[in-house]
Amino acid sequence: MRLLLTVLSFIIVALTPPAAALAEDCGACKYFEAFRIDDGSKLFNDILARLEARPLAQVTLNSGAFCEEGAGAPVAADLIAASDSQFAQAEEIAKKIDQCPKACAPKLNEAEFCAYGKRLVADRYRLGAIGLRLSELMQMYERAGRKAQLPIEALSADMTLYGGEALDVLKRASSALATGNPGELPDVRWDASATEVAGLFDAVALLADFSLIEGDVAQVETALEKATTEINTLRNDVNVALTRAKVLEPSEQLALEERILTGASELAYVVASIQASAKASRKDVDTRLTTDANAVPAGEDPLDIQATVGCLNQLSLSAVTGSEAPGMADEILSACRSFETCSDKKPVYLPANVSPLRAFLSTQDKAQKQTFALVNSMCTGN
Repeated sequence: MRLLLTVLSFIIVALTPPAAALAEDCGACKYFEAFRIDDGSKLFNDILARLEARPLAQVTLNSGAFCEEGAGAPVAADLIAASDSQFAQAEEIAKKIDQCPKACAPKLNEAEFCAYGKRLVADRYRLGAIGLRLSELMQMYERAGRKAQLPIEALSADMTLYGGEALDVLKRASSALATGNPGELPDVRWDASATEVAGLFDAVALLADFSLIEGDVAQVETALEKATTEINTLRNDVNVALTRAKVLEPSEQLALEERILTGASELAYVVASIQASAKASRKDVDTRLTTDANAVPAGEDPLDIQATVGCLNQLSLSAVTGSEAPGMADEILSACRSFETCSDKKPVYLPANVSPLRAFLSTQDKAQKQTFALVNSMCTGN
């Protein structure tokens, strides 16, 4: 019996692949392995095990005139209408002030004026951000067209480049935490990576808003959201902790380590998922081309890509142009200011980890009502 147990133990050990082999079969693990220190902590190995067991998300990217037909058309129409509405609201304010240029100031108290001004600033930045992200998506589709790529391949290239840089930044944070040296934390590179990862989140969110991405989109968005959250806050938190104490409490060090590894695992998952999706899409195209040499690969049709670029360009211009209207409204409204400046000069924080388009559109009903109430109160009693 002892001999049999020995033989069985030998067979089990022989058939169990080493950790390195398991990592090779896990696309996300090859990125996460860079965070292993020595044999890996229990926390590292636990997160690695979950990453190995987590199926990659599979997504595809579409192309075509999405702003004219399909599920993305109503959203495109809402964006254009909301951008146009910004100018309509500015015009309403200008017309009303013309009716009572001297009497409007006493009717607007500081709280009402400043609250409205704060909303104008938020709308201006939201629309500007939407225009910028749409322009970046347009460039991505243009690049795919020039290189005869699938759009998902162009997205994969961006994910690999910027996601890889962010992973390296997180690796530096892990090293700083291990050595207790805050000087190892990157500064400019960290800020740049935080901006780029936020841009990747916005890109996926906008693709989803216009139904240009299909498949396991929720998994990709959720993972990017978690990664973005950690990258936005970790550098400051690690720096404060290491500057405050030469030796951290074990619980505090473990909590920071978990946040770094969690952010890294989520980012690794997204990068690997988009890479695998691009590879699967290319394989599908190549397979279909072997059966029909004259077939035009879906998503790679130059006319479809050109139509997508046209829609993205139109929407980007609409958003950027619309973003000028809140500034005009604020300048026009200054004629009604009976005080020097708003005492509440706190910066306006836009929602993080939320589609910039959804965040903007969700506020527009309230914004129009606020403008209507403001305009109706400006000349009351005159």
